[in-house]
Amino acid sequence: MQIEKQIDPYGPECAEKTKKIVIEYLRQRQVVNQLLNPYKPETIVSLEENDLPLKVVHSGDIHLSHVEASLDGLQHAVDETGDGLLILHGNIIDGVSNKFISTNTINVGLNLDQQVALAKEIIRPLDENNQVIAVGSNTCHEGWSVKTATHDPTPELVSPTTPKLYTGGQVIFELGGKRVGSVEVYHNPGKGRTNLSPEGSLRARSREIPFGQPEKADEFVGAHMHQLTAAQDVVRNPIDRQDHVISFGEVGTAKGTKENPDRFLIGLGVPPRNQPGDCGEGFVTIWKKDSQGKIAPYPVAGFNRAAILYEAEKFWEDAQRTNTINELSERMLASGNFIRPKTEINHPQSLTRLRDKAAKSEGEAPLYKTLAYDVISNLPIRIHFIGNLRVGSGSLERNLVKSILSDIDENPWAYYFATRRLVNQGTALQSDRVETLKSMAKLLSHAQGSLLGIMLTDELRSHAWGRSVKEKGKKKTDILYPGDWLYYRSKLKNIPLIMPETVVFLHLQSDKSKTSYTLYLRDKLSNFTSLINPEHGLTRVQQVWGIEADALIGGHTEIVGWRTWMRPWGQLEVIVPGGYAEYMEKGVGSRVDYPAGGQGLILFPNQKILYSFATTEEGKDMHQALWLWHGYNQLGLLSKLKADLQKRR
Repeated sequence: MQIEKQIDPYGPECAEKTKKIVIEYLRQRQVVNQLLNPYKPETIVSLEENDLPLKVVHSGDIHLSHVEASLDGLQHAVDETGDGLLILHGNIIDGVSNKFISTNTINVGLNLDQQVALAKEIIRPLDENNQVIAVGSNTCHEGWSVKTATHDPTPELVSPTTPKLYTGGQVIFELGGKRVGSVEVYHNPGKGRTNLSPEGSLRARSREIPFGQPEKADEFVGAHMHQLTAAQDVVRNPIDRQDHVISFGEVGTAKGTKENPDRFLIGLGVPPRNQPGDCGEGFVTIWKKDSQGKIAPYPVAGFNRAAILYEAEKFWEDAQRTNTINELSERMLASGNFIRPKTEINHPQSLTRLRDKAAKSEGEAPLYKTLAYDVISNLPIRIHFIGNLRVGSGSLERNLVKSILSDIDENPWAYYFATRRLVNQGTALQSDRVETLKSMAKLLSHAQGSLLGIMLTDELRSHAWGRSVKEKGKKKTDILYPGDWLYYRSKLKNIPLIMPETVVFLHLQSDKSKTSYTLYLRDKLSNFTSLINPEHGLTRVQQVWGIEADALIGGHTEIVGWRTWMRPWGQLEVIVPGGYAEYMEKGVGSRVDYPAGGQGLILFPNQKILYSFATTEEGKDMHQALWLWHGYNQLGLLSKLKADLQKRR
């Protein structure tokens, strides 16, 4: 008996042929997969000069058709896009799940096809005009049907020719055929976030790529966590010795309010009072040219604030192109409706502390723990936080500081606080300490009329000031109280001295109303400072002590910048300022370059609106745009002027 043997495809006689056939089969599968796969790692948006400034609306976590989600969320994002670009970050629909029956299946009013049809109809006007990019390939709500039925609804939300990116893909902006910026877009950017740093995972993705690499994006935007934040980090790179600004954003959500809470979050311990839908959705990036002609993103949390800034930037750009900024500024002021702002200390609301006898450096000068100002202005004001000067050290960039202060001094609507590390550590032990104080006072006096307060931190509060100093071969110095010298005898006479922890109330008063802002200034942050997430320390301090403020300013890290975090009870700005001398908080042997300081805020009168800025240049440009726009808006001439400028372009 003989049984026919089966051919071994990988036997000696067939192996080579089999290998070729299988590899060719797999190669063809790859070709077919690439041909039919809707997702790409990147897409290019070609811009023209007239497209700038460009508004990019990032929308996600809409959960359309869920009983706990807003029915207007997606439509709102479409309406806000206008002539800009809409990027969809996933979870636009709620999907269908056989796993989350109680929180999904029984609470969705439409089946999967009906959800897709409704979302597609809402998106259609922008999609037909080539204004949409979709982010897919996520394993979340749209991904449920991919797992269970290999049915991906994301490509069906838009037309076949609409760009669709993998989560983590990049949108590359080109102007004149040259790359001018990019944003890396996610649904879920993965690990790295914490309860105090919702944008932490985006920061982690950013840091995976070194500066200088072409794939290092200018901005990183994600969704998934139902938080609404915008942030910018400033990092001094030791290779090129340049400051680099990186932008971040979390898109928020349209699901879950106090009255109609997200029950999935309720199960995770999020109470009705802290539902993210009450913060709204609305993350927008405005890509704009600065006064130097560079294109950069500015991230904004909140549709209302984004709309104001976008209109102001458009108006400013038209004025730039027609060379009419000075003319428009002069005409506005000549109307007589806008007076030079005035500041006056509100003494009843302020709180000072008298001399502590145990503090050998303190004299008779009052030290403010709470400082309140009444500011008479019907135009937006700008406030910088200038610190980390370390006057007396060899690394102080004195000319840069003088230039910034001179610019502040020339603008009546610009102010500043002198914050931490104004003189070098150890100055109190030096025989030339009086000369160092005089040098500091002379430097700050370049904008003396704009200086709102001087913070006395540890280098100006050392016990050594209360002792005389004698160096070999030099004259013995007398006991000196830095606060008294500054307040009573220096060029900065009568400028308020503030404590390392100070609450500042600013009441902007115009002829129509009074708008009050609360700023919390603090030097060191106990052990809460974090290089991983620079805003962590101030946020932790705010939560531990239950501080209610519009902005938190301070800290001492080598990474600086700002963050907006929209919470159910309001907007919170966190600002970590940089400096103008080497950073050496960890000892003389740990000196590193510091990102440039001057970060700050722009505050509106008439309504509570504030914006943070990451660099002095950006603050100046933004303030000029908002100042001009707000003025002509108050005069009722904005529409006419916009039309005139458009004709002259």
